Amino acid sequence: MSVDRAYRILVVEDDEIILGIIREFLLIHSYEIRTVSTGEDAIVALESEAPDLVLLDMHLPDMNGLQLLDRLRTKPQFLNLPIVLMSADLAEDLTVSALERGATEFVHKPLRHDELELRLRRILESKSRLTEGETGGNLRFYRVTLSQSFSDDTLARMKDEAASALKGEKLTASVLYLCLHDLTRNIASLNANPIADVLNEVFTDVMDVVFKHQGSVNKFLGDAMLATFGYPFMTSSDARNAIDCALEIIETIDRFNSIRPGALRQNLEAGVGIATGQVFAGMIGSFRRKEYVVIGGVVGSASRLERLTHKSKYNVMVDSNTAIEAGSDVQTTKLTIKNARGDSKQAFALSRKNLAIAEPERF
Repeated sequence: MSVDRAYRILVVEDDEIILGIIREFLLIHSYEIRTVSTGEDAIVALESEAPDLVLLDMHLPDMNGLQLLDRLRTKPQFLNLPIVLMSADLAEDLTVSALERGATEFVHKPLRHDELELRLRRILESKSRLTEGETGGNLRFYRVTLSQSFSDDTLARMKDEAASALKGEKLTASVLYLCLHDLTRNIASLNANPIADVLNEVFTDVMDVVFKHQGSVNKFLGDAMLATFGYPFMTSSDARNAIDCALEIIETIDRFNSIRPGALRQNLEAGVGIATGQVFAGMIGSFRRKEYVVIGGVVGSASRLERLTHKSKYNVMVDSNTAIEAGSDVQTTKLTIKNARGDSKQAFALSRKNLAIAEPERF
């Protein structure tokens, strides 16, 4: 398969055998190529030429691929340069770290040529469309995509919607996990339309509450939702905002129940778990589909905390990090929760309405 024009690719690879295979593959597909074997030589080549894409090996004699990524992404002229990182290391954290630090794609060795050609073509054709005057259309596309996760005020603060949203980063954030309890059983006798109507109405109101409290919505999971406080803009009030948001969500669902459609057998009930800690957040995916994701142990902690609400009178559970970050005025009292084996564990109830603090890993 040949390309419509000769795209220029800089290959940064020190293994002569692998380099020979890559060179032959790229030439077959009519790419123009230049090869270097070190990170420093790559920087020199990039400053003197303007390749359309960099194919970068993870292990180089003078630095690794992540270090070179860091150096390139600090230079304005290379911020939007497509960089595809190659490595035989299958560790998941390496892939996440590469995407977090600015890699456009991550491919594993040994390279599968058909897959690599497809990825290169998509990256280069997308870059070509941007340089041919479709930038406005693409930015409009990203605005539409990001409006599903971020409030209008947050989008207005982003100077470059596409670049800001696609750049992943590691940070401390508060993650909120909401689940509607027993929704399936409640609406089991309904057909598709009432189910969709109920979920759409509830989650529309809930999203408004999240945006009001400076949060972002990154995923719906049927009758559940994941929201984040602290990305893309971190504040000193993220944990408190998450708590206030959770309490208002419960109030919102209570209001919905007061005028609930007759098709529902009973009132909707909800549980919320909030955990605070380090996460990776950003837009992840392929050229076919990208979505805003949050990855980290606190996501699982928030989910486990939400499950604790099924066993108690509290609608909202938070971890100790969230309680501490929320402020010293948040007072706690002890409560006891039994785990699946029947063992009693100590947790702490906050003195705010419908709110409790617990350590989910203990249950």
